[in-house]
Amino acid sequence: MKAINSGPETVDRMSGGSGLEAQMKERRQKLDRARARGEVYGNRFRRNVQAAGLHEQYAGSGREELAGQKHRFKVAGRLLRRRGPFLVLRDGSGDIQLYVDRGKLDKALLQAINEWDLGDILGAQGVLGRSLRGELYLDIDHAELLTKALRPLPDKHH
Repeated sequence: MKAINSGPETVDRMSGGSGLEAQMKERRQKLDRARARGEVYGNRFRRNVQAAGLHEQYAGSGREELAGQKHRFKVAGRLLRRRGPFLVLRDGSGDIQLYVDRGKLDKALLQAINEWDLGDILGAQGVLGRSLRGELYLDIDHAELLTKALRPLPDKHH
């Protein structure tokens, strides 16, 4: 039988299974693996800035200027997108990109990053920079899962 697409859930008439249920099961398995590594629901992370504050304060700063200053910040927010080596986080004020330098980060952190899903709440710290496209980002050296999203984000989550 053919699957019926009903938004975020795809229901197979033969099995009665649900795409949403499968996604939630996979996310629970990822949560269990993170728990086994001792990585979830820590209460140690404290952000020191919001995304909008970074955009306001450094709106006029160029790439070279930011590269020379090495400003370090801590941000926290919901993972909205993965774009190549960038993760896009949204906090209560706006969006900020996180740059994941696979050559610099340790294997344990890279493994954790690969387990994160859209909708997860993350904390990250790193040095502020500006991309070739002119967008601000944090070149992260530390990141952690603060809360695991067990349900996927809705199709329209803006």
